[in-house]
Amino acid sequence: MVDFIREAAQQAAEAESSARKLAIAGYVAGLVPLFVSYRQSSGSSSQVMIDGKVISSSSAASTFDYIAVPAGAVAVLLGFIALLGALRTADVSPKWRGITGMFAAGALALGAYQIAQGTGML
Repeated sequence: MVDFIREAAQQAAEAESSARKLAIAGYVAGLVPLFVSYRQSSGSSSQVMIDGKVISSSSAASTFDYIAVPAGAVAVLLGFIALLGALRTADVSPKWRGITGMFAAGALALGAYQIAQGTGML
């Protein structure tokens, strides 16, 4: 009986530790685009002319960062998995549930920010 309790406690500690490691890995993936960037921008414009007069004019621009978007997606994925891991260990280790959950949510938010920034939404 004592071995069963000890084994369950060890498994809970390992799951909690792996959730924190995944959240930290998500932070690292989310921080990479702050230091490395490969951005491509493009634009186009068009005009409608009738009898030599410009009737309407429009222009569009787009940008895409080939580092921020994939790194942000990895951060979101790792943050989500870490959040699930934090919820799974909640009944065994409630002390670390909030801390691990906050790490995971932070990695998720940082990844979402990098995706938005990399696609030109921000």
